[in-house]
Order: sequence, then C-alpha cells, then structure tokens
Amino acid sequence: MKRGGSALVVIASIAIASCATNQSGQSPSPAASSPGIRTVEGRLFVGPGPHVEVPFKGGTLSAWPDLKKPYLVSVKEDDSKTEFGANSFDPGCPKLETCTSIHSHWLGAYDEQIVSGDGRPWPDTEMWAVVHDVNAPVGPKVLGMTRSHKTIAFEGCTDGKIYSSANLPALMSVLEGETIAPTTRPPQSLEGDKKVYFVDDAKDDRRPVCNWRHRVGLDGVLPAPKTTAARFYPASDKTPAHLEIVAKSATIDLFMSQKQIDKISIHAASGHSMTIKPMYGTSDCLDASHCEQVEVTTDNTTVLQKSLDGQTLGRSRLWEISSPNGGPKIYQACINGAVYSGKIRSEVEAVLAEPGKEAAQEDMLIDPKAGLPAPPGVIAQATPLCDWAEREKKLREAIAKARKAASERSKSDSQLKAPSPVSQPYN
Repeated sequence: MKRGGSALVVIASIAIASCATNQSGQSPSPAASSPGIRTVEGRLFVGPGPHVEVPFKGGTLSAWPDLKKPYLVSVKEDDSKTEFGANSFDPGCPKLETCTSIHSHWLGAYDEQIVSGDGRPWPDTEMWAVVHDVNAPVGPKVLGMTRSHKTIAFEGCTDGKIYSSANLPALMSVLEGETIAPTTRPPQSLEGDKKVYFVDDAKDDRRPVCNWRHRVGLDGVLPAPKTTAARFYPASDKTPAHLEIVAKSATIDLFMSQKQIDKISIHAASGHSMTIKPMYGTSDCLDASHCEQVEVTTDNTTVLQKSLDGQTLGRSRLWEISSPNGGPKIYQACINGAVYSGKIRSEVEAVLAEPGKEAAQEDMLIDPKAGLPAPPGVIAQATPLCDWAEREKKLREAIAKARKAASERSKSDSQLKAPSPVSQPYN
C-alpha cells in the first residue's frame, strides 16, 4: 500500500464549478494620482485635451479623459512615428480591461489593425491577428481603379520570438512546440501561403503585443485584469482548441467541441496530473447537459467515477469509484467541508443522513493493484471543495458578474451600427 490523497478524486466531481467560482473579475482601475500616472491639464476641443499619461520603457501610454473609463487610449513610442490607438467605439474594445483590438497609425494615416486571438486584452495577448487593407487593381492599370479588401495574418510569440502565418493551425503547431520553429523571414504578402515565418525577437518589436504590458514594465502601475489567468488556444495541427486557466496550485486545460467539454486536464504544482473525460454516449452521460459518469486518470491510474444521487458530478454529494477492470468499489460523500470514504455504501450514506456525524481524519491508503483508495471503515479528509455553502455563494457571485458583464457588452454592441468584420469573431 502507498499513501495518497483523495483530494484529486474530489476535484474530478467539481473541477468545472471550482474553475468558474475561483476566477475573480477585473482588477481595480488605478486612480489618476497613482505613482507613475500623471495628469495633463487642458481644455476640451483645444489641443490634446485633458488626459492622463503613463510613461513606460521607451514610450508613453495616454488615456482620455482617464484610465477608469477612457474613450480613447494611445500608445506612442519615443523613437517612432507610428502610434497605436484604441477607442470605445470599436466593438472589440468596450472597456480598457477587456479591449481586444487596437489600430496603428503612421503620421496620422490608418495602417493596420491588431486583434487579440487568445481572449486576453491587447496589452497581454500572446496570439493575435494583423489585418491590412490592400488595394487591388480593377480594370486597366492606366485607369488607376482599385478595390480594397482585407488580408489577415496570424501572429504569436513563444520563448521571446514572434512568428507569423496565414495558416492558423500551422502557426499554433509552432507555438505549441509540435513543429520546429522557422528562421525564415516572411515575404511581403502571406496571401495563400501556408508556411510559418519568423518575424522578430519580441524585445525588438515595437508593437504593443506579446505580453507587452509586462515587457515594458507597466504591470506595476496598470495591473492586468485577473481574467488574464485564462487563455484561449486555437486548434493546432495536432492539439484541439482549448482554454487554459493558470491558478496558484494548478494549471487547468479545458478541451471543448460543439459547445461541450470533451476533456479536462489538470497539472498540479506538485507534479501530479489528472485527466477527466465525460463518458458521453452512455446511459449515465447522454450529453454535456447532464453527465453523471466520468473517466478519471490520475498520473498513470484510471478509475471510473459515477454519481449515485441523480445529480451531475459537478453537484453530486455521493458517488462511487471503480476500476475499469472491475473488482471492489469504494463510495464517497462530500459534505461539511470534508470528503468521507468507505467500502460500504450504507455507512457512507449515513454521513449524509447525519450531517453532524464525525469520522476519523487520516490519510487515504491506495491499493497499488486496483489503483483505488482502500479506507479502513469510513474516514474523512478535510477539503474546502466540500463546503457547499461557500461553493453556492461563489457560484452565485460568479453568475452575477457574468450577467453584469454580458449586459454591459450588450449595451455597447447595441450602439454600434457597423461592427468591424474582423474583430467580431474574436470577441
């Protein structure tokens, strides 16, 4: 026998709820008087007008009228004639904390649009699309007639280097480390080109991309929203699209298709790992709306976890754990901030029937052959994941925040008569 914990088994039943409720909202907006932020006096419609400025390494970030609710944000490099700007009228930029789109201007003329592709705001994005307006000739060249159309190149960075391609899955394969990173520079146009190219070292690129907020030292003055702990990864040639959430104790990847979760992968800071796969297509898991059985692989051991109280595993308080190869089962109950485990179902159910009943607190023994816990009688292990009152409170708070954000976004979008065709799919 070897000692281990049943905490990972508990995580399997409520991983999704835990992810949702532990993600807090946006970071508080800094006041204009914060260190590093200076207020520039002025009059409306005369000169630049009243605004605030935040100097960073190599340039200045400006916001009108302030950083709390700016209608315009500008990034200007000290040694460059190119300026980047974002405004609240862009459908991809309802707020500074959630702004995913920014435009570049050269001597006042529109040049290109940069749209975040990983769900993070543009100062924090590590994968983005670059949109150009290209004029193509129409009719005889002598007439000088042209028609404008948009071209899109996908870019991303890893290990301090930026890569580009018109083929998003090929680019993601490089960023995921599935293929060898190229060294060839991109041609003038990537239209119809499926190759991946090396653009530049991130430290030499003057655009506000590739975790720019941190690279130029702005995160101390303008902290990134806490939602940047989540990052969306588009599908590569080998890896499906997934959402990655980085927490203090673990990194969680949620793989989704057709609006349902196919797999949850958890990598703990301790070095242990867990994979959770809903058993779709079975009588206990018809679809994502009501699934009572999952396959759980912890390190190299696989078990089946099935709800016994008719609830989905995210809300179940009683379940059984068994081996895919058959053999004995164990039963677990989740209540009062502890998970109770035992070999006899009736004894474990008694804990739910008598909430005040206590059990011995001790480590779980793991049977090396079956890979299942082997509790002597009913034992308990404390875990905040089984504090149902706190979980319900956090869930209600998370739902309220999500509804408020959706309402604000709806109001912003309703004021837009012509949403940008490029930034809309990335919102």
